[in-house]
Amino acid sequence: MFQKNYGSTISDITTLYSDLQSGYNMYVRPADDQNLPVVVNVTFNLVGIKDFDEVTGKFSVTGYFYITWMDSRLSWNPFLYNETYTISFPQKQVWKPEITMVNPYDSIKSIGKDFIVINYFYNGFAYWTPGDVMDSLCSVNVKYYPFDTQTCYFNMLVWGTLSSQIYLRPGDSKIGMDYFAEHGTWKLINAKTEGVYDGGLSMITVTMVVSRRPLFALVNVILPIMFMSILNLLVFYLPVESGERVSYAITVLLAIAVFLTLVGDNLPKTSEPMSIICYFLMIDLVLSAIICFMTILGLSLHFRNETEHPVPPFWAKFVRSFNSGCCKKKTDIVVDFNNVSVIDNTGEKGKKVAFADNEFMEIKWKMVAQSLDKLWFILGGIWTLICFVVFFVITIASLG
Repeated sequence: MFQKNYGSTISDITTLYSDLQSGYNMYVRPADDQNLPVVVNVTFNLVGIKDFDEVTGKFSVTGYFYITWMDSRLSWNPFLYNETYTISFPQKQVWKPEITMVNPYDSIKSIGKDFIVINYFYNGFAYWTPGDVMDSLCSVNVKYYPFDTQTCYFNMLVWGTLSSQIYLRPGDSKIGMDYFAEHGTWKLINAKTEGVYDGGLSMITVTMVVSRRPLFALVNVILPIMFMSILNLLVFYLPVESGERVSYAITVLLAIAVFLTLVGDNLPKTSEPMSIICYFLMIDLVLSAIICFMTILGLSLHFRNETEHPVPPFWAKFVRSFNSGCCKKKTDIVVDFNNVSVIDNTGEKGKKVAFADNEFMEIKWKMVAQSLDKLWFILGGIWTLICFVVFFVITIASLG
């Protein structure tokens, strides 16, 4: 046997619906004094960041609103309807604020779906919880990519009304995070809701500050650039006899050019501001082009004939100066002026030209090419190191 419970029945709810809809006009604002605005409280609850396309500026989130207002026309005495305290109405049958996003990515439309009902308490208190996937147009600043932080806004108002008619007020400055799910690429730093009142308009602005999780970009962008820069310099250690120097240098140059294109495709097509990493890649590309030129120049000098083209004094002085600190052989030398030969400390005759002293060194084009290779390797390494240090200092300093 079922025990009888005292409460509203279908008949009570049907009667209540009929009584409340009798003479109700959904096009009239629910203000007893029409000279006063209807106060609408708006609280946003974020479920998750759906997508953020830096190229197009599309920022998509999933969330829902908790919107409340008072409508005295839909109030009743619950004891007259067998203790009925709440009732629900479809959106098309009652008045509701047509809250519209004014900075959408695609098209302007009001928030919420038609199937979401509006609930009323017996005192006329209405609460509405529309939810949707919202897309806004966000101004993207990737200057410090991949350590960038973006600030995006969702601006909403009741289209075509003034603050003297409908007054939007944030129910809570903080965004609800009860059902929030973390995003793999973007980390939510700050989120708030605030009211903006300007020029007679009442607007609600939801502000979200997100920062990129840099690990993916570091592994897939920054580290490959560093490795290619190091490989770029190793061309000067490749033996000339291998015959692969030019092809190696050009291959690395093309790899950097392709990588620059791939990185550019994933960044906004804007010149103000442009990402620092684009400047870094361009500098690396220019350095690679210079290395190709120096490689070809070094090969032409390496195979030059001293008989037809003697080494000029300038190059001879350069080789002696460059090798004086690293190639000088510490030996005791005695010069036999009759035979014009050099005897080292072992008592054996050396070559006609000894490497013990740069003054007696016979300079050949191969030695010029080898000295230039060492010089370009040192200068290129210093330049690459400076570029990396400057890049990381600027980007990491932006986090502070």
